[in-house]
Amino acid sequence: LNENHTLKGGADLILDSVQMESSLWSQKKEGEFFRNPFEDEINADFEESFFTPSIYLMDQMTFGKLVVVPGCNILYDRHNGSAYADPRLTIKYKLKERMTLKMATGLYSKLPPPDENYEPWGTENLRPERSIHLVAGVEHRFSDALSMDLQGYYKDFFDSVVRIDENDPTAYGNEGEGRAYGGELFL
Repeated sequence: LNENHTLKGGADLILDSVQMESSLWSQKKEGEFFRNPFEDEINADFEESFFTPSIYLMDQMTFGKLVVVPGCNILYDRHNGSAYADPRLTIKYKLKERMTLKMATGLYSKLPPPDENYEPWGTENLRPERSIHLVAGVEHRFSDALSMDLQGYYKDFFDSVVRIDENDPTAYGNEGEGRAYGGELFL
């Protein structure tokens, strides 16, 4: 729009087609310690087209030393006929000529893989796995050739897909949750 106000956008279009006759064993999932994957064989004939579009829009606004970037990513789940909006926000403040404070937060969605969300391997109508991300840090440019980026992060996961019946390897639900946190230093 002008040098202090920029709109950016884009799209990610995933199109795939699968035709399969299979005789597979249920796969061990992350966090499962005592599951024998060869215990349950799943036989299936499967044909499906996958179309997973997403679009994003960001509005970068500059107010002197402050940069504010609100945005949104929209993911369409064709399999379940639902759309999900993930709002996001980034803020940067130029503390000194070579030092910038920054923070970002946002909601992120990820569709479950077909072996969890398609019968006969999984459970129909699962929602996307979701998480809230928080990041804060500082960037310092020592010279044109050397810079440092120090940041801490926290992620809160919810609606994670997990097995919900230990006797049925194809029964999944959005009942999982978790957290991840830490820091990163880039030079």
